[in-house]
Amino acid sequence: LKTDATPGRRRPAANRINEAFKSADKNGDGKLSRDEYPQPGVFSSVDANKDGFATLKEVRAYFRNRQGN
Repeated sequence: LKTDATPGRRRPAANRINEAFKSADKNGDGKLSRDEYPQPGVFSSVDANKDGFATLKEVRAYFRNRQGN
């Protein structure tokens, strides 16, 4: 997911993640399949429970862990 803010415009990381998730969730089911996930190479790292889908909770945890929080 691309979560970078537009240059010169700052938004909290959580808002950027929520917006990126919603945009990527093409069928609106509240989870992202490997096909919907914009970065397939990291999908398996995001899909913490290995059920084949990335939930918003999993995406948030992935980015939180990457930031060291």
